Amino acid sequence: MERFGHWISEKRTPVFWLSLAICLGFSALATKNEPNDLFAWYFDESVEYRQDTDYMVDNLTGLYTIEFNLAADGPNGVADPEYLHKVEAFADWWRTHPKLLNISSVTDIFKRLNKNMHGDDDAYYKLPDDRELAAQYLLLYEMSLPFGLDLG
Repeated sequence: MERFGHWISEKRTPVFWLSLAICLGFSALATKNEPNDLFAWYFDESVEYRQDTDYMVDNLTGLYTIEFNLAADGPNGVADPEYLHKVEAFADWWRTHPKLLNISSVTDIFKRLNKNMHGDDDAYYKLPDDRELAAQYLLLYEMSLPFGLDLG
């Protein structure tokens, strides 16, 4: 290392210009980086995993998800019919976007449970108007979830 240090000291000007050229070259290549979180695209198209994920994106529900945490006011605010209508309006707004393949919301669960609890009558595929009924549907749904997957 001592000899290397002496050599660097003796050749400091060419070493400086070579180092500068290398740094400029790498800096120019840095502009080619594309930041994204599409992890499936990290693989070449010849890799089976990439082929499978491309098929899933093109023909099924897609690979990537976006989740929103919509806070409700007060305790048991998620059972408030006004809050549920706002959440449903938010989900319906997302459904207007043509590039999104699948939108699911807690309001879909409430509507399905309301329909199921009324003998699968399509007229009841709507949000419950009563806060207590919505709270009961929420409890019923949460009790059907596997251990550790509560809504908290």
